[in-house]
Amino acid sequence: MIDPIVLAVGFIAIIVVAAAFGRKFDIAAPLILLVVGVVIGFLPFVPPIEIEYEVILTGVLPPLLYAAAIKVPIRDFRRNLAPIAGLSVTLVIISAVVCGVIIHWLLPGLGLPMSIALGAVIAPTDAVAATSIAKRLGLPDRLVTVLEGESLVNDATALVLLRTAIAAAAGSFALWPTIGTFVWAVVGGIVSGVIVGYLASLIRRKLRDAVLTTTVSLAVPFIAYLPAEHFGASGVLAVVVAGLIVGHNGARGLTAQQRFTERNIWETVQFILEQGVFLAMGLQLFGLVEELDNTGAALLQPILIGLLLVAVLIVLRTIFVGYLLWSQRRNDRRALQRGEQLPLFEERMKSMPEATGEREQKRNRLIRRRINSYTADLEFLRKEGLNRRGGLVLSWAGMRGVVTLAAAQSLQIDDVLTPSEQATVVIIAFTVAAVTLFGLGGSLGPIIRLSKVQRDDEAEKREEFRSLMMELNKAQLAVLDDPEATKVQGRPVSPELIENLRRVYSRTVPSADEVEEAEQASQALAIDERIAVEQRMRLAARDALREAQAVGTYSSKTLQTALDLLDIDDARTSRITGD
Repeated sequence: MIDPIVLAVGFIAIIVVAAAFGRKFDIAAPLILLVVGVVIGFLPFVPPIEIEYEVILTGVLPPLLYAAAIKVPIRDFRRNLAPIAGLSVTLVIISAVVCGVIIHWLLPGLGLPMSIALGAVIAPTDAVAATSIAKRLGLPDRLVTVLEGESLVNDATALVLLRTAIAAAAGSFALWPTIGTFVWAVVGGIVSGVIVGYLASLIRRKLRDAVLTTTVSLAVPFIAYLPAEHFGASGVLAVVVAGLIVGHNGARGLTAQQRFTERNIWETVQFILEQGVFLAMGLQLFGLVEELDNTGAALLQPILIGLLLVAVLIVLRTIFVGYLLWSQRRNDRRALQRGEQLPLFEERMKSMPEATGEREQKRNRLIRRRINSYTADLEFLRKEGLNRRGGLVLSWAGMRGVVTLAAAQSLQIDDVLTPSEQATVVIIAFTVAAVTLFGLGGSLGPIIRLSKVQRDDEAEKREEFRSLMMELNKAQLAVLDDPEATKVQGRPVSPELIENLRRVYSRTVPSADEVEEAEQASQALAIDERIAVEQRMRLAARDALREAQAVGTYSSKTLQTALDLLDIDDARTSRITGD
């Protein structure tokens, strides 16, 4: 018996080596780890390995989804809600039902409900391999967001459908109660996620220690998942919603050090879990084959069924993506046509009498923000509309992963399936996952190159960043023009200090040498005063950044880069002051 600690260290070593090898030779690390796991699992001195499905569904899936959700901006998710919902809900249901009917035709002994349950198992995609390849090859941000959003939500759809189908297979099926259970799973999961997300955000804002806020963050996915599952709601959906809310609120109320610490921890957790699940997936193959042999069932039949289902899933996804693109382009055209009326509305706003009361002024500011936000959404549709080339990539990014295998193992119900049937459904699921990972995942890079999907314009991105920094610098320089904001302990700071700061922050992005030069020059001008004024300037920049985020004129990457720069300045100041 291998010591668990030795096993864990060995797994981490394999993951690191595989990831380094994959980056050097431009191969997706999950594919390497799957092969390594299969090879290790078939070694004669390695005992059969079986990982309980509860470990994956309860211990691995919540933090994995949460780690992805906190990095997806809500605005990007909202802007791509239609394609994400189509792929993660409608397509999953269609795929589960169609594959379930085919499985029932080929294996009538399973029964239609259990066949649909197996269809639900193989319906959701795993975007880990897809997004790692897509980001490395410079796929447009919108396609990456759609892939990530799909993988966040489709697991919830599949697992809710799986639960419903298992209940039907156990003989407790009734139409309206089943529909009610499905609706409660979705609504309850969303409500639970909203409650946990906002509570976690509130608690984290009250804590000023980076270790404490990160510890709370590590607990959030399980706090969202477990109660929701206990009350029959979708724990996976609760985790996703909580992650989106916590990620959205992360820029407010947390210090730079808290954000840096949390981001590093979650990137490490996500890396280990993402890579580890594929290694575990390969390790289990030998045990699955041995279990099938012990039951006397043929291995070839479930493999052939799995291959047929792969072909069906590819065809269904291709047809659906084609319809989705047509529908999305039609909706985009309608939205742009409605947007043509926007200048008339703006002219009407300008012709209205000037608001005098505070309430009216606040209302007008909100209306103006909504107009600017709507204008930014229209510009997003003009610049980043989905096209056929992007549709080809979306069609080909239908890899299945470890959730498929874990969910298949959850079908091992003794009073519904025989041991032979249990082994058969797991082998079918493994075949679908492995073939899509190697077949689709292994060829996705060449498909992206052949499709000639237009990458994001780097020069345009740099100009966008420059424009945002000029906007933030304008807000910071306004502080220097405010006599009250340039007072420290009730006394105005020296004109030399103000001029020194004005010269540095008039640049789009001050260089490190300029900042260091300003610091050295300011030391003779009272360093405490300089730090106090600069902190107020950064607060003004953060207010301007939050306004830019609310409007949505700039891309999420540009906004995040600007936030990182402000955080770096805050962290440097904290080291100087010792806070």
